Amino acid sequence: MNPDTEKQHTQLDLDLNDLIDLRIFLQLVSKRGSIVPQEMERFGAIYNKIDKSLTKLAPDAPTLDTIVQQQQQQQQGQQQEQEQEQEQQGNNEEKAPKNIITL
Repeated sequence: MNPDTEKQHTQLDLDLNDLIDLRIFLQLVSKRGSIVPQEMERFGAIYNKIDKSLTKLAPDAPTLDTIVQQQQQQQQGQQQEQEQEQEQQGNNEEKAPKNIITL
């Protein structure tokens, strides 16, 4: 048999976004403490490979920390908007003419 025909080429169906998501998932699993000590070495090695590759290929790719920060900023913005709306409603009620009945 020809050695070239014996080789099987496997193509992975992964793209950069898949690797970014995988890094985020690994960060999340680690943060939640879902890894037992026997798995830590292998888990860390895989994470480091992915992180190193993404640092070269997509240095601005999001991480779990950046996603959490963005969510917190969005929540703070929404909370500020709600407070402003409530404040405006309170001001409108104060400015509204009051019906005063005198006898």
